[in-house]
Amino acid sequence: MQKCCDIALVPVETDLDVTTVGALRSTLNRLIDGGCRRIILNMQDVSFVDSAGMAMLLAEIRRMRELNGLLSLT
Repeated sequence: MQKCCDIALVPVETDLDVTTVGALRSTLNRLIDGGCRRIILNMQDVSFVDSAGMAMLLAEIRRMRELNGLLSLT
């Protein structure tokens, strides 16, 4: 993970499902709580996202919007 000022590039290196969303959520929470307001998730290595993964992504996007931040997927 690269972080510069208030921008972070986070590589997602596994599929997002009920067993893996907790780790990504923890990473995002740590960044957001630390003041990061622009997070880019590199989804290049993700081939599958289940409903738990989608729910987590949408919740984090909503949270960032409330903080005037932005969560992007690439």
